[in-house]
Amino acid sequence: MQREFRDACGQFATGVMVLMAEDGGMTINAFMSLSLDPLLVAVSIHQKSYLASRLVQTGAAFTLSVLASDQEPLARFYSKPRLTRGASTPGAVYGREDRPAVIEGACAWFWCQTVQAPQTGDHWLIVARVEDLVSRPGRSPLVFHRGRFWDGVGAHDETWLEHLLLLER
Repeated sequence: MQREFRDACGQFATGVMVLMAEDGGMTINAFMSLSLDPLLVAVSIHQKSYLASRLVQTGAAFTLSVLASDQEPLARFYSKPRLTRGASTPGAVYGREDRPAVIEGACAWFWCQTVQAPQTGDHWLIVARVEDLVSRPGRSPLVFHRGRFWDGVGAHDETWLEHLLLLER
């Protein structure tokens, strides 16, 4: 039933982000806004994630970069568990020494601090206060749907386009 569950959840299109902490980064797509007052967001990460032990600590600092449609290679790169601040970090831009990096060219950036992290099944739900943010309207987001990346306008294959054209007839 787990495969069917994953397939069903894959029908929900999500944005793609890179979460950066002091000692590394990872691609995520489980994100939601929680509150406007105070500004709160939540991300879900697997308990065995190499960044989990750091992110579940109250006050842990991290950034979220909403990837743009042309940043699929970065999404794929950060989907592998690796990286330290001293290593080569493609696309990463360090603004201030006291903050984790953000991804250059992203649609939006959030600078966050963990406020709580309940364990939820085999994942942590990281609830974080947004300390600062930048939005760049006009950039198309990278989207993940049914196990594939989409460029925010259409799929990366002709099948989707053919289906859309049939609907318009």
